[in-house]
Amino acid sequence: MCGIARAMPYVYVLCVCFFVSVIIQRRGEFIVSILIVGGAGYIGSHVNKYLNAAGYETVVVDNLSRGHRGSVCWGEFFEGDIGDREFIDGVFESRRIDAVMHFAAYAYVGESVSQPAEYYNNNITKTLTLLDSMVQHEVNNFVFSSTCATFGQAMEIPITETHPQNPINPYGFTKLVIERALRDYGEAYGLLSCVFRYFNASGADPDGVIGELHEPETHLIPIILDVALGRRDVLRVFGGDYPTADGTCIRDYIHVQDLAEAHRLGLERLWETGKSDDYNLGCGKGYSVKEAIDIASRVTGCEIPVSVVGRREGDPPVLVGSGVKAVSLLGWRPRFSLEDSIVTAWRWQRKLAAAEAEGGGKKDYLHEDKKTAAVAKKAVSRGVNYKDAGVDLELYAESMSRLPSLVGSTFSERVIRLDGGFAGLYKLAGNDVSGRYDDPVLVSCTDGVGTKLRVATMANRHGTVGIDLVAMSVNDAICCGAEPLFFLDYVAMPKDDPDLLEEIVGGIVLGCREAGCSLLGGETAILSGVYRQGDYDLAGFCVGVVERKNLLDGGSIGAGDVLIGVESSGLHSNGFSLARKIVFDIGGMSPTDKVPIGVAQFAGQSVSELLLTPTRIYVSMVLRLLKKYGANKGIRGIAHITGGGLLGNLTRILPSGLAVNLEEKRELPPVFEWLQKIGNVDSEEMSRVFNLGTGLVLVVQADKAEEIIKETEFKSYRIGNVINVR
Repeated sequence: MCGIARAMPYVYVLCVCFFVSVIIQRRGEFIVSILIVGGAGYIGSHVNKYLNAAGYETVVVDNLSRGHRGSVCWGEFFEGDIGDREFIDGVFESRRIDAVMHFAAYAYVGESVSQPAEYYNNNITKTLTLLDSMVQHEVNNFVFSSTCATFGQAMEIPITETHPQNPINPYGFTKLVIERALRDYGEAYGLLSCVFRYFNASGADPDGVIGELHEPETHLIPIILDVALGRRDVLRVFGGDYPTADGTCIRDYIHVQDLAEAHRLGLERLWETGKSDDYNLGCGKGYSVKEAIDIASRVTGCEIPVSVVGRREGDPPVLVGSGVKAVSLLGWRPRFSLEDSIVTAWRWQRKLAAAEAEGGGKKDYLHEDKKTAAVAKKAVSRGVNYKDAGVDLELYAESMSRLPSLVGSTFSERVIRLDGGFAGLYKLAGNDVSGRYDDPVLVSCTDGVGTKLRVATMANRHGTVGIDLVAMSVNDAICCGAEPLFFLDYVAMPKDDPDLLEEIVGGIVLGCREAGCSLLGGETAILSGVYRQGDYDLAGFCVGVVERKNLLDGGSIGAGDVLIGVESSGLHSNGFSLARKIVFDIGGMSPTDKVPIGVAQFAGQSVSELLLTPTRIYVSMVLRLLKKYGANKGIRGIAHITGGGLLGNLTRILPSGLAVNLEEKRELPPVFEWLQKIGNVDSEEMSRVFNLGTGLVLVVQADKAEEIIKETEFKSYRIGNVINVR
């Protein structure tokens, strides 16, 4: 295994091995690495995130004049200017680059009129410097984010690629100059290019990690949302007397995620065909300003005060691009509606508003890190080391130094402590083991936490997911009647983060203590290039022991046995892909929003607190019950209710010829009722995905059922019985 290993309780060992720190996306035999210039800006940062998720390696260059360092959470970052020939040459010489995507233009129409020199210098001169460096270093694939402003006044709607290009402002003209330059560079130097033109990028990252943040803000949707948030008193609408259905201008909007997908598809077709091409990106349908306001009002639940003022000079009534060519040749399919754009933008803007409310500014939410950028820039000129590749050995040492006291607090007398070594040692002989097991059987389990980790990342709350990790395995072990002995963990992250690791392992320690098992060791894998910045994954491994004659395998279950459901603490750790879709995408909520459930137990809780409620650990209750009712004295089987719901998990322990008869459906606990209502989820689907309030089921003899219910420490109830299959 490649990465950083935590192999022993007190001595942690670095595994030295070769590791290619990229997800590899292959074209022929080559690993594709894409340079994104302007990758800290709105569109560039979203394309960077999308490409990393799609398996590409990225290198981001931005001078941060208008972008944000905190938006570059994926790939490798260099702060610098594409107009600095020495700098950009250094990037190409120190990194193998297969293609370049360009998002480094200035893009304010009004500013281009008042400051044309800035636009000619940045959008033309600096881009030509980049192209010259590409030619010198034989990087021959270029994707250019252009604009429909190159067309000028629309002569047809929707606007196709054959529409005459007659820009009416310096911004559009500078983009057109580069389009023409690309044709010439293709003829002279063999440079292949893919050009995209579009009007209005909109929306934010569906995961809520990054979004739109311009200074000043000129885009309609974030301005509307500023009014909803109280940052602006009123929305000024320029013109209410256009020849449209409601008198306001009509424009098309493309979600930034759809734009990102188009850029990937365009690059892949460039490689496939070896021919340059250009595409307009549009949905073929426009929305009026009033329609956009109405949708935003519905999404936000806020009235948007409007003041209609005079038309802006040069604003045409309708501008809509055609995406027919992109759909036909690239297979591009816009997936997000304008409402989807506003939902994701609203979630993002509320995060920014929360940062402002806590005394910071919008930029504070992005965690600007100039020091990191400066260090990355220096790496271009001095050669690379392990730290540049994403593994900081000094930070690793700090991470490891924090863990021994945490881990040691879980040890029983069975743990053999060593000053070094490559494995954790555990003895089965001893007064507390050997005296109780004549014919011991070892039981092993493994599990993870799933996409509940995404909620933890969104909320920046990581202290309880370790409890979930332990619970998912030890609750499986007790279904065999086993006593959990020790636990091992695997933590994978893109770079060392001592605070994050300590928080995660602290939760694992709490779970082990509650389960009565020792945290014997684990692995911390630093996988630079595999995980996106801020993401991580967890896996857990439990080993337990049970006397063979006391092993619960479901074999003694018979018709007439009673099913006792033991209450869950909430969602536990299953169904979070659906739960996140419901809460954050459909519900448009953020992790910090208060839970809109009118039940006292949820009063004051945030959405993240509710969703991150730790999985209940049933070990002590089950082991206590088994001492009295095990070995065919009452309890005949146990099922841990995880993915698949009640039926899916109960069938795993039933002998052939038997089935379960579940009683009338119980009233849903409030959290599940809330999710079903927001998502309009079918009841059958709810029962297949979630535990619906029952985290464990005991299959017991009918004459022992009431007695056992009284002795469970959590709320328990009859949920049905076992029957013969007819």
